[in-house]
Amino acid sequence: MCAHTAVALDYLRCTTATSAYQVTSASDDTVVACSAAWLTTSGYALDDVLGRGFRHPQGPRTDACAAWPRRWPRASPARRP
Repeated sequence: MCAHTAVALDYLRCTTATSAYQVTSASDDTVVACSAAWLTTSGYALDDVLGRGFRHPQGPRTDACAAWPRRWPRASPARRP
């Protein structure tokens, strides 16, 4: 098992019913699983999410500057676009 897989599995073992997450394929970044909490928060149905790119909630009217801090919360302001 690679180190990244071990970290991911450790995270999933620590999740609770309120943990919102998506799991994506390493080969093409499509969603292969997500939590019930993520579905509830986003309003999507599981069939609408599986197999799509992980950025599918970001439509053409999404403000990239508003989405950036949510995707990379640890990035310093100097590194943000």
